[in-house]
Amino acid sequence: MRSVPKISKEQKLLYVIILLFILTRLYLFQYLGIEFGYNLDGLIQFLDVNCLRQNLLQSIFYLHSQPPLFNLFIGVFEKYLPDYSKDIVQFIFLFMGLITNIALYKILLRMNINLYLSFILTIIYLITPATILYENLFFYTHIIIFFLILSCYFLLRFIQSKKFKDIFLFSSFLSLCVLTTSFFHVIWFFLIIITLICFYPKDKKVIIKSALVPVFLIAIMIAKNYLIFGNLNLSSWLGMNLYRITVNELSLNERRILTKDERLSKFSKFDPFPEIDSLESLKELKILDKTGIEVLDEYKKKSGHTNYNNILYLKVSKIIFKDDIYIITHYPDVYLKGVLKAFHLYFNPPTKYNLLEPNIYKIWRFNSIYNRFIYGTYNNRGPGLLSFFFISLMIIISIVIILNKNTEKSSRVVLVFLIFNILYVMLLGNFLEYGENNRFRYYTEIYHYIILGIILKLFIKNLQENK
Repeated sequence: MRSVPKISKEQKLLYVIILLFILTRLYLFQYLGIEFGYNLDGLIQFLDVNCLRQNLLQSIFYLHSQPPLFNLFIGVFEKYLPDYSKDIVQFIFLFMGLITNIALYKILLRMNINLYLSFILTIIYLITPATILYENLFFYTHIIIFFLILSCYFLLRFIQSKKFKDIFLFSSFLSLCVLTTSFFHVIWFFLIIITLICFYPKDKKVIIKSALVPVFLIAIMIAKNYLIFGNLNLSSWLGMNLYRITVNELSLNERRILTKDERLSKFSKFDPFPEIDSLESLKELKILDKTGIEVLDEYKKKSGHTNYNNILYLKVSKIIFKDDIYIITHYPDVYLKGVLKAFHLYFNPPTKYNLLEPNIYKIWRFNSIYNRFIYGTYNNRGPGLLSFFFISLMIIISIVIILNKNTEKSSRVVLVFLIFNILYVMLLGNFLEYGENNRFRYYTEIYHYIILGIILKLFIKNLQENK
């Protein structure tokens, strides 16, 4: 009779993580009434659902406002399984949430962090209010976190195995970030690949080979946008996003004066993302002939909301971008004020976000306690002082560890990857946009747990050596 193989402690704790994930989610749905937010009408990033259902490929092909992947994801289920799309997407989000937590646990173990510490850090992330709330919001955030943690996991696997499949999956998940949201630019992708080559010059050919397919897909999308729209980017909204921390920081009177002197365009009197009704009053904006492409021609979606993929917004964003540059170069103090506001918001709790409101009150007590003692806020107001202190200290300590010649190369490479992404999100988000900066921060907050694990591992090791 064959003996039953023993289950390792590592495997047992993995099963506990999976069980806790299932039980907590059942509790959230059954007893607290948490609902999956699947609103396809109000968000400006989503194309008209009717266009996606009727002309999916055409709509995605003529999408200039956003990278294509997220709207393609919506369109596939809305076109082919419209009656079950919400349930299917919710299941996918839950599955991604489970895999995200498993990947975090596996990364911590591969970094030789204590088994029980790895377990505790994973459980903390699993039950945090922001994890719960973003997992139940159909938006970029949860998907990007999933891509980022898996990219870290396969990077670590490649460092330890040097197998092509691992570095290919690493490059692929990075490219999925680029193809999902314009926040992660193709330059970000190239910087990571180049940095990795610098660390492993002997593996240069393998690393470059792994990036060929992802780069090819990104290049096709960029080339398409350039040839059709004259825009060498995956999104045409840079001008309107930057407006939030430049022109929008001026008073209405200041804008009127600058507009009267023709130093700013007449768009400066509008909100950062002007409604189509406002634009129709401008004689300077010539209404273009119909293209015959619904996602480019329709002024409003069937829901009544403005279609920001209308071809007019290509011109609008370019004109507004010139206004942005004028403010940055001639009124740097105004721009600096906008940047400081963005940093202020960046350190706010990630649950302080309007799209989370339908669910947040259902766990408001837990959220308030967590925000107060972990982020250092009071009544969910103002920036998290503990967040500011912890993130700053974490970055400084990480840099010290990276520069320490005794640090293992694998730990150094992983830390460089983690810190680079944290700084990228912090700096890009806060210097180019205002409004969702605390949500941006949550993209990389899962990396804090890995860094904390590494720091605690080294701290415990030093204590033991000094005994």
